[in-house]
Amino acid sequence: MVNRFIILIVLFSFGCNKKKLFIQLEKSQTNILFNNLITESDSMNILDYEYLYNGGGVAISDFNGDGLEDIFFTGNMVSNKLYLNRGEWSFDDVSVVSGIEANNRWSLGVNVVDINLDGRLDIYISTSTFEPDSLRSNVLFINQGNNAKGVPLFVDKAHDYGLADMSHNINSSFFDYDNDGDLDIYLLINKMDKYKQPNQYRKKLIDGTSSKNDKLLRNDYDDNLGHPYFTDVTREAGILIEGYGLGISVSDINKDGWKDVFVSNDYLTNDLLWINNKDGTFTDRASEYFKHTSYSSMGNNIIDFNNDGNNEIIELDMMPNDNYRRKTMLTENNYNTYINNERYNYDFQYVRNTLQLNQGFVDGNPIYSEVSMFSGVSGTDWSWAPIVGDYNNDGLNDLIITNGFPKDITDRDFIDYQTEMTRFAKKKTLLASIPEVKLKNYAFKNISSLNGVVLFDDVTNEWGIEEPSFSNGAAHGDLDNDGDLDYVVNNINGSAHVYMNQTSSLLNNNWVNIKLIGSKNNPDAIGSTLTVYLSNNSIQTYEYNPYRGYLSNMQNTAHFGLNSLSVDSLSIVWPDNTISLIRNVPINKMVSYDYNNLSRVVKGKEIKKSTLFSKIDLGINYKHEEFDFIDYNIQPLLFHKLSQFGPGISVGDFNGDDLDDFYIGGSRLYSGTFYQQKNDGTFSKENLFDDKGRDNIEEELGSLLFDADNDGDDDLYIVSGGNEYDKSHDSYADRFFINSNGKYIKSNDVLPKFLSSGSCVRASDYDNDGDLDLFICGRVIPHEYPFPATSYLLENKLEEGILKFEIVNDILSPEFNNLGLVSDALWTDVDNDNLVDLIIVGEFMPITIFKNHKTFFERLRGTGLDNYRGFWNSISGLDIDFDGDIDYVVGNLGNNTLLNIDEGKEISIVAGDFDNNGSTDFFPSAYFKDNNGNLSLYPFFTRHDFQKEVISVRANYKLHSEFGNTTFDELINKIISSDSIYKLSVNFLETSYLENYGDGTFNLRALPNEVQLSKVHGIYLDDFNADNYFDILIIGNDFGGEIGMGRYDASNGMVLLGDQKGNYISQSIEESGLYVPGDAKSLVRIVVDNKPILLAGQNNDKIVSIYNQNSSIKSIKILPNDRYAKIYLNDSTYYKREFYYGDSYLSQSNRDLFVNNYVKKVDIYGLGGSFRSIVY
Repeated sequence: MVNRFIILIVLFSFGCNKKKLFIQLEKSQTNILFNNLITESDSMNILDYEYLYNGGGVAISDFNGDGLEDIFFTGNMVSNKLYLNRGEWSFDDVSVVSGIEANNRWSLGVNVVDINLDGRLDIYISTSTFEPDSLRSNVLFINQGNNAKGVPLFVDKAHDYGLADMSHNINSSFFDYDNDGDLDIYLLINKMDKYKQPNQYRKKLIDGTSSKNDKLLRNDYDDNLGHPYFTDVTREAGILIEGYGLGISVSDINKDGWKDVFVSNDYLTNDLLWINNKDGTFTDRASEYFKHTSYSSMGNNIIDFNNDGNNEIIELDMMPNDNYRRKTMLTENNYNTYINNERYNYDFQYVRNTLQLNQGFVDGNPIYSEVSMFSGVSGTDWSWAPIVGDYNNDGLNDLIITNGFPKDITDRDFIDYQTEMTRFAKKKTLLASIPEVKLKNYAFKNISSLNGVVLFDDVTNEWGIEEPSFSNGAAHGDLDNDGDLDYVVNNINGSAHVYMNQTSSLLNNNWVNIKLIGSKNNPDAIGSTLTVYLSNNSIQTYEYNPYRGYLSNMQNTAHFGLNSLSVDSLSIVWPDNTISLIRNVPINKMVSYDYNNLSRVVKGKEIKKSTLFSKIDLGINYKHEEFDFIDYNIQPLLFHKLSQFGPGISVGDFNGDDLDDFYIGGSRLYSGTFYQQKNDGTFSKENLFDDKGRDNIEEELGSLLFDADNDGDDDLYIVSGGNEYDKSHDSYADRFFINSNGKYIKSNDVLPKFLSSGSCVRASDYDNDGDLDLFICGRVIPHEYPFPATSYLLENKLEEGILKFEIVNDILSPEFNNLGLVSDALWTDVDNDNLVDLIIVGEFMPITIFKNHKTFFERLRGTGLDNYRGFWNSISGLDIDFDGDIDYVVGNLGNNTLLNIDEGKEISIVAGDFDNNGSTDFFPSAYFKDNNGNLSLYPFFTRHDFQKEVISVRANYKLHSEFGNTTFDELINKIISSDSIYKLSVNFLETSYLENYGDGTFNLRALPNEVQLSKVHGIYLDDFNADNYFDILIIGNDFGGEIGMGRYDASNGMVLLGDQKGNYISQSIEESGLYVPGDAKSLVRIVVDNKPILLAGQNNDKIVSIYNQNSSIKSIKILPNDRYAKIYLNDSTYYKREFYYGDSYLSQSNRDLFVNNYVKKVDIYGLGGSFRSIVY
């Protein structure tokens, strides 16, 4: 009664303020006094043993069977503790009586399981650290039942069960790997070698000989013993790859009915994804499933965050959330990391939390996109446990992260001091100089849309997570049986935290807790999958596995928050892959379902659904190759490479046989390639250059096949680009090739003399004189980024069969000189005056429109686009809203980046020769949190990186901590003395739809979140599902991102279905069939057998060929001088389509017109007033 009175006082006093979701209960209220106290000594300290502060775990389970969840803590230098829940938030410490203390063990992970099938919960503890081996043998506490006072008694029987492993275990997980109905176990092993550097590149040990090799033990029930005995099957199962394991989760990753194992490995060792081969063996497929992972991987969790029925994977790392910690912890960027990854066969890893968004399945395998930066959870500092549950019962799984570290040995100032003083300073002095990282846990509320990209809101303060700590393991459970999840944290050198969840009293949300009773050999039905079907036709799915997060065990029930909904039905897929379907599921209570008492059916195979697109084999055996030029050796503060932009693809007809052929650009040291279509619809690789056509030094970007000399065949223009050479190098000269009977002969006198690292080339007859003129996009001045490059307007001076192009910038638009960092351009009639205008997009640029006035081009202002400065990459046009003018889709960087920009803010860069050495310097910025949690503009990179650019940075900031307190403006004022600096800024990062109002103004609308996960390059617009609304297909990524942020690789391609009003719904991979996972650049349409096929060009990868399975289309051959068409529908509405010589990034598609059965008439308009009409 006293305890209830104390709780009421706390709640009353708290109610004076805004009530928070969690209340941290005082130890005087709960009687939970556990403190994982660690005392350093000369022989046991962080300098000698880096895993000293890896902490302990928490288990929440009902050990004495009284209906109340109890709490178990593992201790390192202190004893384990068991607290029995006596109700009303009162707990009794029964550790000594119950016999679970294990005083001579360094206890870490904890699993709760009924291992001997007697109906009582047993406890398995992983141990490590101590010598000799006997002090590291894992402990198995068998529950002997309750004494007269209701206290469960335990006896260690690990040796009897074959579970007394001594291999430096950190955690384990029980699961049925062989589908024989009983629970086997995976042991996570992590031995810290005293004299080895864990981050030093070396040959991987993949033969099972490493002391850090995990183990798999099979459950072999022994009739003589009367209980299971576990047999080591590690080698025969193929578990042979070493790792510094810290996190483990078991899940049926590929949904084949067999459990797989995901292991988070610390340091350099890669994470492991052991896919079950269904024959007793496993294969690590992490590098196939994940494009990158965390570096210092810690705890992990596998769960469905967006209620689409597919599980996401979250794992934690050490990326700080504020600028000061970033600058004092992160190391400098070093491209040797990538080189060594390739040399030693390591996967890509980055120092941040990673959230693998499950995008659906292709060929039976899940497709993941890493979205932590977009989702807002990439940086939570030195993090350990991701515990996931619906903490506010709103129907979405939220995220709580524990963090902190008593001795920050990653502090850069300490590392510098240690390097300088290690020979002179005493160990005690060094230890005293190490700073601590004492932090509040993070709480993230899930605000995702149904089936959409996972998105979180940081609600740490709002939810009452307020006390800084050194937190490690944590678990959740309904400790007071009120229908919400409370949570408990194991802290180092501080009392454990017990958080009471107030959702049941603050919010009127429904819920249900489901307890499963399984088969004889798996009484808790571990491994079952529960799906609740809700009253609004949505679903929630939970794969029951209590071993989650870090070193911890969640309550052994499935909790579903329901918001205001009810449960229509419940599906349970039991561990044997049989299914029970239950209706009339009650809510707002605990319910239990017994495997033995329910009808079950065998789970059948899912029927494969039809998709919009499918792959098609055209016999194109091509792989683009890219020379790995290291741009960062020249300009170390680049956001991304400038030498990895290709390949481009152009479609035309090489030999006049009316079949589409294509040219794909080469790169430095690798030739571009001609592919010629054969009569059977396949393609053959041809060498159509003359001997002088290719020097193998140019980096080819855009190309264009067009009839430059009006002789009836397609000539070829190739843009030279890249960043490999100095700006005056001859390799930056573009090249032009005359088509001579299907062979391409280089012409040295057609083009004017200019050197430019360009991107795309676009053709149109802007002056209506009957020949095609050109616009060449200037992408960058080599080695002088970000100073603006010149783009070139080339007028075709064809006269009496003599072809010449002439630069007319100064005559028609001097603003093309030093225009900017142009990525793409589109000739398009913006205002329907029958003159083609020019839209230009680029990096650190607004979307820029030049209006054609016949005799000059005017840069339009007041278009509604001037204030959207982005990393624009591509543009494509179509009359999307059926109003007779052309609308546009423009590709941008996206929001899955550390450069995220809040509304009203911008990031800036400044450039100049700051150190007067004759080379270009530039300083980039980004928004990070200051010490008060407010966003401020800071230098983007670390002090080490900035001093590579300007050495005086080191002299002005001798300590990393000084640099960590410096804003971007303060840095500029201190380092840059010259007033003549060049400044650029970006304030908008989203790929967008531009609605053309027809009066010279536009409405820009960002496309859905699913598009914003990566950089967008290729864009293709058409009606993909035959509903007469125009849809969008995009591809993208950029694998050349700077080393710290890493590769932009979250895109797998995306199809968005439109509604004619500018609204779009993204399609999953399973719905669209589109899968382009690489560093995708160009996207073109090519016609094969009168069918439109899409080709996607990927940097350093293969071409992807896909076919839209909508067969209700008719084709119209577009003539060279046709400019646009008006397409009239059966309801008398019409839309306009232009015929481009190049649109979308580095892309030139077939110009033919394809229409569907809604069309009744097509009017086609060409040069010189030509017109023809086609009626259906």
